[in-house]
Amino acid sequence: MFETIRTALKSDEVDLTKVNIKRGLILLSIPMILEMVMEGLFAVVDVYFVGKLGNAAVTAIGLTESLIMIIYSVGLGVATATSAFVARRIGEGNHNRAGSVIMQSVLLAIILSAGIAIPCCYFAPDILKAMGATPDVLEIGTSYFRVLFASNLIILLLFLFNGVFRSAGNPSYAMRVLWISNGLNIILDPILIFGLGPIPAFGLVGAAWATLIGRSIGVLIQLHILFRRQRVIPPSAIRYVQEWPLFRKLMVKSAGATGQYLIETISWVFLIRVVSIFGKQAVAAYTIVFRIIVFSILPIWGIAMATATMVGQYLGMQRIPSAKKSIYMASIFNMAYLLGMSIVYFLLAKQLMNIFTNDAEVIRMGAEGIKILCVGYLAFGVAMVLQQAFNGAGDTLTPTWLSAICYLAIQIPLAYYMAVHLNMRAAGAYWSITVSHTIIALLFFWLYKKEVWVKAKI
Repeated sequence: MFETIRTALKSDEVDLTKVNIKRGLILLSIPMILEMVMEGLFAVVDVYFVGKLGNAAVTAIGLTESLIMIIYSVGLGVATATSAFVARRIGEGNHNRAGSVIMQSVLLAIILSAGIAIPCCYFAPDILKAMGATPDVLEIGTSYFRVLFASNLIILLLFLFNGVFRSAGNPSYAMRVLWISNGLNIILDPILIFGLGPIPAFGLVGAAWATLIGRSIGVLIQLHILFRRQRVIPPSAIRYVQEWPLFRKLMVKSAGATGQYLIETISWVFLIRVVSIFGKQAVAAYTIVFRIIVFSILPIWGIAMATATMVGQYLGMQRIPSAKKSIYMASIFNMAYLLGMSIVYFLLAKQLMNIFTNDAEVIRMGAEGIKILCVGYLAFGVAMVLQQAFNGAGDTLTPTWLSAICYLAIQIPLAYYMAVHLNMRAAGAYWSITVSHTIIALLFFWLYKKEVWVKAKI
């Protein structure tokens, strides 16, 4: 086990043709899990420092992040599509072709980032008002909002290049980049928020600048790795020669992948809008709850991403039974892990909330929300693996329409009905999340058994 962990953390690529499925899943998953743990740690530490500025600052982060998820959705969409193409080409043994995919994806990221940054920066106050921001939240949150949206290309490239490293069988590079990037972010957070020596206190916007600096350095490191360190994709193949047919294919697959993440983001926006009906304390509790929940589920996200890489490469090798076995093993691990986490979170919900705030009402509402979400943890773990398995196979459309059904047609109306009409208040929004994730897990499993994903062409 120690040798496996040591190997997983090294920079050597994982060659799925030379290891068994269980070892391959472990070798790919460990760096991805550690990468996601650091992402979760950053999210928790970030809200911890911002929490010192008061409920208005936490609310501003909650409202902004519900919309910054649009950028994450686009970044994940492009990265998911790129990863599927790269993994399939590597599985086929066509490593040179993978380099062409990368450059077409970079062009797509640049175009998309401009389309996001310009309107969001210009209409920042109006967007926050529409989200229910009160005057004090608007005053403290507008600059924070603008800095994050103006620098969205950095986020897109960070996601894109790390997706390339994972799909090439070298997730340890992605792990190291994110650890350095988010480590710098964590160090800079208190310095830029509260000031240190000659460095003035920037307040909430200091958190945005810390994020921008940390992630920009991460992208520079990625470029160094891409052209100087990694060996799977020849650096000579990573050059810009416009290929419109490939670009169009990437656009279509990226649109499908972006659609599924964007639908989840839209549901997040509507949910936080429903919660905001019940005041700043409800929004603050909701924001803290999801930081805590995200921290616990990021390891299973790492397992799911490892599954996507394995499915893509195994399909490229025409090893369908191996792809199925990797999905099964990942699902079992996720369910076991989340069963343990749900018990811990259910028993310690109030103590977890108490770490981030001393507001008794925020603690009460947040603890209730954590307990409700724990009910759907097992279903969430299975759904995540199956969703990434479909994406890794290149079938980004199926997860999109399933997300539309479960998050738009079911979750949003159910949240409003339970919160307002049944007078369950914020608890209604939490219950709608548990119900919708259970339904989507069942639908994914049904389509998995029908082998829809095996037929995807990329």
